[in-house]
Amino acid sequence: MKQRLLTFIFLALAGLTASAQAIIWQEDFSKGMAGWSVNPIICGSNAGATFGNNSGPQYGIWTLASGVIDGEPVTLEPGDVFNWSFLNAKEYMVYFSSADLATYGTAYGTYSISGDTLTSSIDAAAVVPNGTAFTSVTTNGIVSWATNLNVDAVEDVIRFIGVGSPTVVFSNGSNNITYTADGGNVVLEFTKREECGTLWTWSPNGNLGYGLLGQNPGVAIVNSATRTNGVMVMNNIYQMTQGMTGVIPSPNPPPYPHYVSELISPPIDISATDRALSIRLTQFLAYLNTPAEVPNGLKTSFSVSTDDGATWSPASDLNPTFPTNTLRSNTVTVPILANYTNGASEIRIKLTFGTDFYFWGVDDITILERVGYDMQANASFFAIPDNVNTPYSQLQPQYFMADIQNNGGLTAENVNLNLRIVDFDGNEIFNLDKPYGAIPPDSLAENSFFDITMPLDLPATPASIGFYQGTYSLTHDSTDVNQANDTLRFAFSVTDTLFAKETGRTRGIFLTNDRDWYIGNSYYMPNGDGWYARYISFMIENADDAVMGTGSVTTYLYESDGDVNGDGRIGPDEYGGSPIAFNDYQFDGTENQQLITIPVSIEEEGIPLTSGKYYFAVVQYVGADANDQVAISASEAYNYAANNFITDSIAVEQYSDVVDLTADAPNFFSGGFGGTSVPVVRLFIGDNPDLGLPPVTAVNEVLPADFKVAVFPNPAAVSFNLDLQFPEQVDVLVRFYDQTGRILFTQNYDKLSQGRFNYDTTQLPNGTYFIQLDTAAGTRTEKVVVQH
Repeated sequence: MKQRLLTFIFLALAGLTASAQAIIWQEDFSKGMAGWSVNPIICGSNAGATFGNNSGPQYGIWTLASGVIDGEPVTLEPGDVFNWSFLNAKEYMVYFSSADLATYGTAYGTYSISGDTLTSSIDAAAVVPNGTAFTSVTTNGIVSWATNLNVDAVEDVIRFIGVGSPTVVFSNGSNNITYTADGGNVVLEFTKREECGTLWTWSPNGNLGYGLLGQNPGVAIVNSATRTNGVMVMNNIYQMTQGMTGVIPSPNPPPYPHYVSELISPPIDISATDRALSIRLTQFLAYLNTPAEVPNGLKTSFSVSTDDGATWSPASDLNPTFPTNTLRSNTVTVPILANYTNGASEIRIKLTFGTDFYFWGVDDITILERVGYDMQANASFFAIPDNVNTPYSQLQPQYFMADIQNNGGLTAENVNLNLRIVDFDGNEIFNLDKPYGAIPPDSLAENSFFDITMPLDLPATPASIGFYQGTYSLTHDSTDVNQANDTLRFAFSVTDTLFAKETGRTRGIFLTNDRDWYIGNSYYMPNGDGWYARYISFMIENADDAVMGTGSVTTYLYESDGDVNGDGRIGPDEYGGSPIAFNDYQFDGTENQQLITIPVSIEEEGIPLTSGKYYFAVVQYVGADANDQVAISASEAYNYAANNFITDSIAVEQYSDVVDLTADAPNFFSGGFGGTSVPVVRLFIGDNPDLGLPPVTAVNEVLPADFKVAVFPNPAAVSFNLDLQFPEQVDVLVRFYDQTGRILFTQNYDKLSQGRFNYDTTQLPNGTYFIQLDTAAGTRTEKVVVQH
């Protein structure tokens, strides 16, 4: 594979092939560094570093200024390159090329200097004039030297790449080098242009060289399709150690030496493209800390220039979210923002690597057209209802939005976002469109709401109880090549009595530096009058650890008007100074990741609610000492960030979770964990304050006395029977629920006049339950006690 610009004979058909990804340019480094340049920024000289400083007077990059070869003067023509670099006390590299790249060469080797005489590891007899030559010193392919040449006569070239014991004389404070070889037939004068060596080196076979603390990494290879043609490597470990473990002092606290260098491409012709572009490369990578000298805090980045390197675009991350101290061997493709290249016919690409420990090897760098049309509905920011479970009595209007963006290379026309919500039976209850018109490449349409005059407004009656599914669907005039990201789905339920932000744990929130905390969820009561908070449920990850410490948690219910002063905190003056109810729970160590339900009040009575108030259902843990740390269970399955934003903008602001890390009176952070993680803390309400009775008073007429209902045995150990004797046939809905109002099962019976039905209780905990019958003739509720 050769560095090349492709001619698009099919360009006339581009409008018909909008999903094609044409390759504009590729580089496989089969010509070594020909056409490329480097710009080192720092090479271990950062303040505080105690080793690995390669910025001394005899390190750097020197450029040929003049010379004489065989009595003939040598000068560089415009566009010609001839550079000599001492990277550190062991490595050097020479690279040269003519402006038209008809002649080029890259030579890498190790060296030593005794007096003024340089000794190189390059084997002159093995160097070839056209192609690559190198010697491996390990079975894994680590090389001691390598050359890549395209010259007329190899015997001429070897005289100025360090072989044959030339002399190297530093002068003018090492700003100048006089290089003399072949008994004085070659005299070259170089002028220093960089205080650091290239840091980037050319590897002939993809091997990154010596790894951590001088040990052979073995697998440190850029696993690219063309790695045997050569790759570019920046090995910071070797810059620190030169393969000697003793170079690093012990102890060796940070800061470690920083190494940052830019690798800059030759000009790239993009005049044939009709759309936005991407960059693709194959890499082998690991990094640690982030030096201050890297652009935008990015350890591996690229920038684009449209004026031959005079100015550069902001740096873009090639490895977002990649963790430290981790190896990565892969191929990445990253969009080049369209506004970085709009109107340009030629660009350069700059790769920057900056860190202390580890390395980056790159190969098969490709500039390619993006797919034509790829609209995306952003899964990280779309509105869902206030809660995943909301009691029917507390329903209020729900507003919607979703961020969308164009990842493709062409402008998408007539973009439309649709939201459709259906009930459990698939009946459509909501359908609304949000038109956007034309969306250019790399455009993000954010924070744009569906029509706020048409919210989802389910009636606050039992008729709304049920399960619902919502779907955001993104469409436009053209065929989208990645339809998987055009759709977002969510689900929610309307319940009898349950408030919840999640449907189960996905993780634990373990606050390693904070053993004391208040964590909970916020539930808003638009219609609180006449209703009562009855039970609170929560889940702990490591109850077995809790019993070794404090051994218990305290639950609280706070009533508030919200963040009245807008400071992002809800403090004592905004929740009345104290909770309106509390209770505690003592662990026995068996409750890991088990839902625990207790009365809201330690007095085991319902707490009256007020319309228009927020209620924070909160769990508090106070650690006995620094080692007493307990994690609350949480869920990342529902992201409330967009819901928090939209309600703050147009309605009553909704908070998802609240948190404060203290053992004192809490000053709740209203943003909680940003809406992306919510704790498993639930609240049950009802219109009955008596916890010994059903949570919701039946609104239907009581079933007449001649409709006989019997439950036996009661208490039940294994099962109980429901015996029905009715004077006429009626349809019967049977619902069985616990004290909190959580429905455990439902059953419909059609045209029933008599029957006996048996229900298993072996899996139910001891406690009080209720079985409710709803018919056209009336309603009956019977208490069932389970006692094993």
